Amino acid sequence: MRKHLIAAAAAVLAVLGCQKGPESLTTLEFTSEEPGTRTGWTGETLEWTAGDAISMAYTVDGEWVGPALYPSSPLAQGGPVARFTVPGNFPSDRTGTHVFYAIYPVVQGSDFTGDVHTVLPEIQTPTATSFDPAADLMAGVSALSYDRFPTGTVPLRWTRLAAHGDITLKGLPLAEGETLKSIVLQGQQGAELTGDILIDPACPEDYATVGVPRVSVLADRLSVDTDGNIRFWISIFPATLTELTVTVDTDKATYRKTFTGIDRTFTRNARNILGINMADAVRTQPVAVGGDYVKVTEARTDWTGDYLIVYEEKKAVLDSDGDKKEHATVTITDGKIPYASAKAYNIHIQKSGSGYSMKLGDNYYGLNKSDNALNVSTEEPSGDGYRWTFKTVKGVLRVYNLGYDNRCLQYNTGSNQFRCYTGGQQDVSFFRLDGAISSETPTATTGAASSVTQTEATLSATYTGTPTYGGFLWGLSADELTEDWQADALADGSFSVPVNGLGAGHTYYYRAYVAVLEGSGYRYYYGDVCSFTTPSGEIIIGGDQPGWYETPRMDITHSGSYLVNTDDPTQYYAIHMCTGGEKGPGGKTARNYTVCYSAEHRCPLWVAAPRHSMYVGNSGRNDSYRKDPDIPGNIQYNSKETGGGCNKGHMLGSAERTSSTATNRDVFYYTNIAPQLSANFNTGGGRWNVLEDYVDKQVCADTLYEVLGCYFERYTDAYGETQVPKTITFGGRKDVHMPTMFYYVLLRTKKGNTRKALKDCSSDELKCVAFVRSHVNVRQAVTARELMSVADLERITGVTYFPNVPNAPKTTFSASDWGL
Repeated sequence: MRKHLIAAAAAVLAVLGCQKGPESLTTLEFTSEEPGTRTGWTGETLEWTAGDAISMAYTVDGEWVGPALYPSSPLAQGGPVARFTVPGNFPSDRTGTHVFYAIYPVVQGSDFTGDVHTVLPEIQTPTATSFDPAADLMAGVSALSYDRFPTGTVPLRWTRLAAHGDITLKGLPLAEGETLKSIVLQGQQGAELTGDILIDPACPEDYATVGVPRVSVLADRLSVDTDGNIRFWISIFPATLTELTVTVDTDKATYRKTFTGIDRTFTRNARNILGINMADAVRTQPVAVGGDYVKVTEARTDWTGDYLIVYEEKKAVLDSDGDKKEHATVTITDGKIPYASAKAYNIHIQKSGSGYSMKLGDNYYGLNKSDNALNVSTEEPSGDGYRWTFKTVKGVLRVYNLGYDNRCLQYNTGSNQFRCYTGGQQDVSFFRLDGAISSETPTATTGAASSVTQTEATLSATYTGTPTYGGFLWGLSADELTEDWQADALADGSFSVPVNGLGAGHTYYYRAYVAVLEGSGYRYYYGDVCSFTTPSGEIIIGGDQPGWYETPRMDITHSGSYLVNTDDPTQYYAIHMCTGGEKGPGGKTARNYTVCYSAEHRCPLWVAAPRHSMYVGNSGRNDSYRKDPDIPGNIQYNSKETGGGCNKGHMLGSAERTSSTATNRDVFYYTNIAPQLSANFNTGGGRWNVLEDYVDKQVCADTLYEVLGCYFERYTDAYGETQVPKTITFGGRKDVHMPTMFYYVLLRTKKGNTRKALKDCSSDELKCVAFVRSHVNVRQAVTARELMSVADLERITGVTYFPNVPNAPKTTFSASDWGL
């Protein structure tokens, strides 16, 4: 709901290939101005590269117009000019101020129905002397504005979105003849080394990141000097690194070292240099493996073990996506397949019911009867559609599905894919691992939780072998372990992870895991599922009615471990304190926000929060969308999916809670999210977005107290804009009520810097007001017409605001007090 995650209008970003119209075409050219090139640290022009994915869009008087533009054809040669074919029916006859925007490069294949995505690659492939050109993400805006659609050439100014690092590893104690394979950098939680970047072309300075703090560099991109120093280049999102784990894999061992207290800030448009001393890195030997894969020619009594499934003529091996059109190939020498070249495709077969299950990595294979495709599931299913049996038919060894026993696994050379058929396709071969992975195969054992409080706990585990990394999956149900917390380091056979942001009186489930790098992916080993329960907690401030200034009236009763409205048990309350260590007056834990959530509407009714500079820091955006543990999960959204023309609108915004990563995570509870129209409401310059920006300017030294709310009855605002009740599909549910109106209720001192508590102020020293806007796709600047007294809004919503501030002037307001 903040400007950092603004969705460009879908109509603007429609794919040009879907447009139909006259054949009359024109050409528009774009040139590039500073800040620089994609392929080096200096230079004043951006050189377009053949095949670049570029998206252009433009506005007229701030309004998006027409579809997106793309190069008329793949650029045959690089150069400073990109030419775009403009269709004859393109809306190029509008008068007004024209401004052009570019995103470069965009993700190939995006449907552009929401935010525009581009991705910083996790696995880096830089040149020998520079960073990866594919990671130089840029946003451009036209250097000039035009009073109508231009002809000729449009110059663009660019903003670089990624930061680039020149890294040197010193003193790595490589053995003689040891060959480098890869280097992995793992940052602390909250660092933004890689992930997605979501961009609004109208705000090229704004960006938000999603992803894990991890970057890999491939061996053929590493440079080793005569002193044994390893130099390489990476691209990351702007981040402050305080902790970094470096893992170097060679053909003989793994070297790992964790650095703390780095205090290194990576910034855009700068070369960021970091030297790392690896002289005392911990060296571990790789897991030993015996034997090759040997072809099996007849049925076995017991098929338990590790296998490959191969179509020999093409040497195509079944991989993690059975329906994939392009398959990996393996080397077959003297009827054997070397383990080292094929371990990433190792299928584990084990007894299951009256047949066998087949699992590759985390995926179990099953049959989709409708199209003969192979289904995959990350949990072992119980149905026969995921069980198999092996038979020799007319001298040929085949595997049949138990659920549909006339279907056997074969290879279709016409479509280059593995599927199940009744016959007529190419038979596959089975290669069994002749020898076993040694006893050093990693294991994970889940330990007991310790230091359990109402909001925090420490999870522990032990392990064997030499895994690459480990951590815990955890959640509110043993069947839904959706949260993933990685351990900072593995050492001496054990690891632990502190978790925070928990709810009082809840049972949490968790299991340990360790991961081993095999080929291009990881193989995971899990411990048992365990659980712990946090102590129950009562609200002790002012009894069951919190005494904070911002909270509306809450007639609370307890329903098990949940808080509900005494008069309406479909309304649930959750009180979230800051989990990142923030302290308020008197050294008490600072509050984050309080929410009232409706089981009837599947949506928040209101969210109340204090606003102050103490809540703003450098944590950045976490994007940890998940269920609120203090409100029943079955009435919340099930996923991050959107719908109904809406995107995910924060009530309390992410940008308003960046004082710590832990506190920022908690504003991504689904109970703080409402569906908001994405075209002209919750988007750059949209009706709600500009009101958010206006409210940001009301934050003061004395603290701004705010309530953000939703209304669900028919509503017409002061501009004559009307919205009617509507049920939509949103967040994985089909029963979500889309709000008809959103509002802000604000309370603060008039001067803003009195250093007085509200209870010590007179009514004349305070000001409060309600900003009210219908939920419609109409852009609108903030004016005095949308203001109303707090008392008038109370009569509309039935909510009592600021009950703990009896001196609040709720019946009157002055537009001039709010700069209108």
